[in-house]
Amino acid sequence: MSEAYAINNPPIIREVSGVKNIKSDLAKNYLLRVQGEEMIIETVKASEDGNGLIVRMYENKRTRGVVSVETSFKVREAHLTNLLEENQSPLAIGRNRIEHDFSPYQIMTMRLINEEGTG
Repeated sequence: MSEAYAINNPPIIREVSGVKNIKSDLAKNYLLRVQGEEMIIETVKASEDGNGLIVRMYENKRTRGVVSVETSFKVREAHLTNLLEENQSPLAIGRNRIEHDFSPYQIMTMRLINEEGTG
């Protein structure tokens, strides 16, 4: 399934201005990654209010478990949000890794705020 998804929905990558430490992030070959095949990252974008990076993903194998999101940047705050990007609950952060339980076919949206206070 992941091969078909990559063909039909290739990632869109754009250079942006005003982002600090982007070269060091790209040198690590990833901005963020999810452990396991159950969760598919659908969207990574700047938040609508300019406060953080929004990561939207969904579970695609009708399973339950714990998703682990690892970032290449230092995360100061992380929150679960609704689809309108309104913070719902804080998430625990450990060594640039955020873990949270998921349920079958769940859509999960996270707001990640780096140490500089931007996305």
